[in-house]
Amino acid sequence: MDKIINTKQRTKEDIAELEKELKQDTKKTEKKKKKKEMRRKGPSKEHRPEPIIQLGLFMDTNGIPISYKLFKGNQTDPITYLPAIETIKKQFGIERLIVVADKAMNSSKNVSYMSEGNDGWVFSQKHRGKRGAPKDIQNFILEDKDWEVNEEMTFAKKSFIRERKIEGKKVKEKVLVTWNKKYAQREQARREGALDYARKLTQPQLYRMTSKKGGKKYLEVRLVDPKTGEILPYKPTITLDEDQINFDAQFDGINVIVTSELTMSDEEIISAYGELSEIEDCFRVTKSQLETRPVYVRTPEHIQGHFLTCFLALIHVRLLQYKTNKQMSSERIINALKTAKSTKLNQGYYRFTNEELKKMNPVGYNFIMNLKN
Repeated sequence: MDKIINTKQRTKEDIAELEKELKQDTKKTEKKKKKKEMRRKGPSKEHRPEPIIQLGLFMDTNGIPISYKLFKGNQTDPITYLPAIETIKKQFGIERLIVVADKAMNSSKNVSYMSEGNDGWVFSQKHRGKRGAPKDIQNFILEDKDWEVNEEMTFAKKSFIRERKIEGKKVKEKVLVTWNKKYAQREQARREGALDYARKLTQPQLYRMTSKKGGKKYLEVRLVDPKTGEILPYKPTITLDEDQINFDAQFDGINVIVTSELTMSDEEIISAYGELSEIEDCFRVTKSQLETRPVYVRTPEHIQGHFLTCFLALIHVRLLQYKTNKQMSSERIINALKTAKSTKLNQGYYRFTNEELKKMNPVGYNFIMNLKN
């Protein structure tokens, strides 16, 4: 009897130990899955709460996508920049690359890496604010001399060569400053909206209740009464910061581009940076028309397959736009292809019932014919 009891006790202990080991293995498996999981909560321009995936997209000077790389959703653009550059150079055997990107990529680490690798860059540059913006660029902007203005007085530009230290090394850059009248008016209207909101926040109770920062930067908060010296922790004096308002107004309509290509003309720099809108449009098309999001699949293999399909579709759309001299928007091309119907009449002859496709020039029209064949 004692032997039977001991055996039962031992069996229970073994089962408990086995369950403990299984739980530990399950936790390890879950941790491994989380590490491999690409869908992560991260920075989103639309402030989406769902898990996302970061996409690095490359295109040529004709606006046609040539490659892409996926990253976990919790990785920001500055972090993904260097791995994406390394991948594209190895993939196509590129010796020297000139990257066009916005100011998010314009970090000391990225510029230092590009400079050491003999690569080039065309980046936008922060110039607003009293903190973080280069003082030499701000001073150059505020100088009245050397501006080249068009006849309509709607656009102006000037440039200079500067030298700055990055991680102990000297790097030369060409700085191009442009001013645009429409952009200046838009910036002024935006600031007026922020000031209207800031005026409402001069009441301490409303100031404490809001978490929005847009109008707060134009407010000066005093916790001490300037007349009596009394400390006012709960009833601070809140007024508009006229110095900050006037400082920001000086830069209305200004845009700054920096480049490693010292011999590039101002017009070439403007044209190169203007191509950035092409890649922004690519992202817009992939998100909306090609439905890259939301991503319903979970495994890395399925995610790669989903984005590869969308990437191939994007290439076709861009090739069609290129062949048709961009006569039609990507949305119109996609809708036209979705609804296109044709009847084969004879060898090499078709009758189309889609009016959108008929609007294309002969080159694009024939290009679609070859695709259908």
